[in-house]
Amino acid sequence: MEEELDIKDFVIALWKKKFIILAVTLVFFVLGIIFYGINQKEEKVLISSSDDKKTSAHSYVETDFLFARGTSVAEYIDEDGIKTTSKTSFKQSIDAGVIANLNMFATSKTFLNSVLEKVELEEQAIDLKSNIMIFKNGSSDLITLIVALEEEEKALSISEMILQELKDKVKDFYQIEEIVTVNEPIALEEKEIGALEEKIKDGETSVTNTVSTDSGSSKKKIILITALGFVLACGVVIVMELFDSSVKDEELLEKATNLKTLTKIPKTNLDVSDKFKLLRVNINECKTVLVTSPEKGDGKSFVAMNLAKSFARLGKKVLLIDLVQNSNGIANKYNGNGLTEYLDSNDKLVEKYIVETSVKNLSMLFAGNHLENQTELLESPKMVETLNILGTLYDVVIIDSSNVLESANSLAIAKIAKFSILVVSERKTKLANTIKAKNNIEDIGGNVIGNVLNNSTKK
Repeated sequence: MEEELDIKDFVIALWKKKFIILAVTLVFFVLGIIFYGINQKEEKVLISSSDDKKTSAHSYVETDFLFARGTSVAEYIDEDGIKTTSKTSFKQSIDAGVIANLNMFATSKTFLNSVLEKVELEEQAIDLKSNIMIFKNGSSDLITLIVALEEEEKALSISEMILQELKDKVKDFYQIEEIVTVNEPIALEEKEIGALEEKIKDGETSVTNTVSTDSGSSKKKIILITALGFVLACGVVIVMELFDSSVKDEELLEKATNLKTLTKIPKTNLDVSDKFKLLRVNINECKTVLVTSPEKGDGKSFVAMNLAKSFARLGKKVLLIDLVQNSNGIANKYNGNGLTEYLDSNDKLVEKYIVETSVKNLSMLFAGNHLENQTELLESPKMVETLNILGTLYDVVIIDSSNVLESANSLAIAKIAKFSILVVSERKTKLANTIKAKNNIEDIGGNVIGNVLNNSTKK
């Protein structure tokens, strides 16, 4: 049997799992914050303020270069009469976004591992990353590469190789003709380091732009990670909905069982007396009714008790036979003896085992203590005779029994009771179990007159 997909079912499923979705989204948001914090640490400016004592422990190597979009070659005769060729490069304008991308590329693990391999150094890329910085020098298009290491020789070698690798790998990406080196890598003197620090401090370079661009990117990543968590949580809920084989609504239940839904009990704490009035009207001609369910926890005892109370309020004399012994909260002076004691005795008066309750017109007959042979007693001829007697003493007899698929007692009663009701819990009871419970009752000669859809979320 094919089941049509209903967008309303998905919306209901998402709403029911809203707290789980929010929790997963929050977890991803926290992960995004953690990622942002780590990223912020990695984005620290290499050259600190002039009063930072750590700067003296490093040698700073500076390399300046330009992006050239084209070159021109000119020939001329110098004053000595010698033909000379000159090459002029036309610089390519850059912005903070290019600088940010260069920083990200030059500090990536793959790039740095390639650099270290070629210069044959044993440093780790993760350690080298925090010692490299690329920035735009003031308002010019001059790009500065800074490498800071304890050993000047290593810093020079790495600077040369980084520039060479950038020439090989970045040139095509930005569609420039070449990267022109303005000055080869050179170690800065202490006075030059101080001057560079002042330029950074005064905002004469675009270092701050680089950092803010990366920070903005990190914030976007937080949003993306949070959105990913939300979408993932919703996706899991929708997949669960697709593979959910429980009873989702009245229409599906009726179509699968070919039975009428006698009433729907809402999943609220509101007064449900009107729903039980409707159930009472729908079974008004039934004198003896078994209330059972396909599975545990479907709410059959709740339905049985409230149905009995509804008939009692109408002024009818009602007997509730409680075969699961969970409704004795309203019983008066119950001594422990019940139906099984009566069936296992030679006593002819079942009335002696019936208990009055605090509800007007409602009496109860409990299962009793002879549970080891309860099924055999319920199948006995005396049980058939007992139901006939009770039918003459009471206007309505309602029997609350265990779920059909796990209890032989329910089938034993269903066989001799004239009518049975199946209580099904929305989005809990498996549809296949509901069909099986109905078939099991009908296979032994019982008569299922309809379903009660409990915990319904739809009007």
